[in-house]
Amino acid sequence: MALINALKLFSLRDEGGKGRAALMFSAVSDMLILQLTGGIFYTGFLVGYDFDIVNIGVLTFIPFLANIFGVPLTPLVLRRFKKRKAVITIARTSYYLINILGITLLPMFVTGSAAKLGWMAAIIFVSNLVNTISVAGYNAWYINYLPEHVRADYFSISQFLSYFIPGILILVSGALADSLTGSPHQMIIIIALRYVALAVGLLNVIVLALPKEQPYSETETARITEILTTPLRNRPFMLTMLMVFIWQFSLNAYSSLFTVYLLNDIGVSYLFYNIIIATYSLFFIFFSGFWKRWISRTSWFGVYGVTMLINIPAQFALAFVSPSNYVPLMLATRYTQHFIGIGQNVSYANFQYIFIPEGDRITYTSFYQLTLNAGNFAGLAFGTAFLALLPDFSMNIFGITLGGVPFLVMVNAAASAVLAPLSFWMARRYETRERAASE
Repeated sequence: MALINALKLFSLRDEGGKGRAALMFSAVSDMLILQLTGGIFYTGFLVGYDFDIVNIGVLTFIPFLANIFGVPLTPLVLRRFKKRKAVITIARTSYYLINILGITLLPMFVTGSAAKLGWMAAIIFVSNLVNTISVAGYNAWYINYLPEHVRADYFSISQFLSYFIPGILILVSGALADSLTGSPHQMIIIIALRYVALAVGLLNVIVLALPKEQPYSETETARITEILTTPLRNRPFMLTMLMVFIWQFSLNAYSSLFTVYLLNDIGVSYLFYNIIIATYSLFFIFFSGFWKRWISRTSWFGVYGVTMLINIPAQFALAFVSPSNYVPLMLATRYTQHFIGIGQNVSYANFQYIFIPEGDRITYTSFYQLTLNAGNFAGLAFGTAFLALLPDFSMNIFGITLGGVPFLVMVNAAASAVLAPLSFWMARRYETRERAASE
């Protein structure tokens, strides 16, 4: 029955199915590109070219800084075009070429530490500034293919495939990288993976250009101030954006720095790290139905609140990871987070759509992107500045001395403690009423 529903959802015989199939392919491609050019491979790439943890933190928050500048301008650019496919396609292609190819080639031609950091930051900023056009454009284009009644099924299936297919390839890549540790061939593998990611990205652009572009229903807005202020009058939407900001801030305050910490200080291997990521898809196989039924019977915010409650002790425990306990501790905490992550990610993915009105969709999706990237940037800036200004920070909990990175991990646990009750309140105050009105 589930297979039949999936085939109907992504049927190539109707325009809606074609759009969702292209969007699903893009989701899988984006995750594969992220895993090949980001995460532990990106950290290994930068460490291999002598970037330290603070420099890596700086480079990591540059994309979000670019998005903060670019997102308010994108509606002004896109509204100049009744048909936007060509503009969006050129923007996304340029992003892949500048970001993936430019970053890969730069260290081969620039040798000085300061010069490498400066040029790398410039490439990342420009490429992500260009990409804001494609992100807003695709969101406004493809939201037409995701009506409310298909979102839970779509997000469940696309997220499963987004982790399953890239996960298999990442396991093989991680094993290769581990087998060449200490060898110059390790960097060859990491660089080769970036070229694979570039090819996947260009294919992704082609697939996204295939579905029919639907008419846009936004009202014509000419001023940036109106783009920034229109969503402010939508109270439930703004409260949802507050939740998005809190989560993105707490997540990015530690995540990229934690990867460096695991690789350099804890001694986690590429293979072990990628096994944990890849097995998320197995949890999707066994538990996605459970979470999807729970969402359909209760609410998006209610389920998200439950996952936040469970995340508090799991995230707190993760801060105590060490070279002697990382295998059992990471398996216990990360697999707990895999279980709740299904409900968390599926419900969170719908946050940007729940309270968006029919008109001015590009304004609201742009505001969502602005909030998302502001939270990412603020979190990364906070985490990087914290470690740079307090390199010798330590705290003692249960007789165990913990440094700056474990403290940042606990910031996410604290954020979960704030988001849990807020989610339950949103479910009672707004979402129940919204669902009743739509029925």
